[in-house]
Amino acid sequence: MSDIEMEFLSKQFDNATYNFLLRLAAAKLRDINSADDVVQETYLIAHKKIKELMQSENPRGYLVNILKFVVMHEQRARSHMNNIHQKITLAYATRNNLDYHDEPELFTILKKSEYDLLRLVYIEGYTQKEVAEKLGVKYDTCRKQIQKAKRKLIQEIE
Repeated sequence: MSDIEMEFLSKQFDNATYNFLLRLAAAKLRDINSADDVVQETYLIAHKKIKELMQSENPRGYLVNILKFVVMHEQRARSHMNNIHQKITLAYATRNNLDYHDEPELFTILKKSEYDLLRLVYIEGYTQKEVAEKLGVKYDTCRKQIQKAKRKLIQEIE
């Protein structure tokens, strides 16, 4: 990326725009940590598509459109996780000794550790910070592991 492109991206993705996008994402996702992840993902996509962003008549609108796309994928990942959770819950209702490996769809998509992370956040309702503390890992490490697991689900949906 050239200096001109980097400068343009920095101007377009300033603190005001970051906060604006964060509020939009948080309103849709109702989770500030996921909203922050979505905004960061938006920045990465804008970085990759800098030429299109620079050619846009409305760069901020272009960023909002990227954000909407990323939010949609986040919501799909959550929905997929909820579907998996419902299958597991139903299986538990019919037999009490269900193991992670008894769910073939889950086993082919996520590692057990990835599932456990997503389960803690999306099913049990812990914040990413609480999960990091519970597991005794740094917040950034935990956040990145959750992001990686979510990406796996998103890729599976697509």
